Amino acid sequence: MIQKNGVEYAIYPNPTYDRITITSKNELKEIELMDVSGKVIRTIKCSSDSETVDLQDLSNGLYLLRCKTATGTFIEKIIKQNN
Repeated sequence: MIQKNGVEYAIYPNPTYDRITITSKNELKEIELMDVSGKVIRTIKCSSDSETVDLQDLSNGLYLLRCKTATGTFIEKIIKQNN
C-alpha cells in the first residue's frame, strides 16, 4: 500500500492491458479517469474499498486516476499498453 494525503491505497496491475484495480483502507467515493491534459474521460461513483476499472476501450498511453475517498483524494499515473 502507498500512502498519500492521509490515504492508504494500492493500484494494480500498473502497467495494465485491460483493467486496473484500486483498493483503499478508506471507502472509495469517486474515481475519475483522465488523459494527461487533465480532461476527464470517465467518472465512476463508488461505495466500497475496492473498485475495478475496465480500460479495454482506451488507446495505449499514460492516464491519470483521481480517487476520492471519505478521508482524502489522491492522483496516480497509470499506463495502458498492448498485450
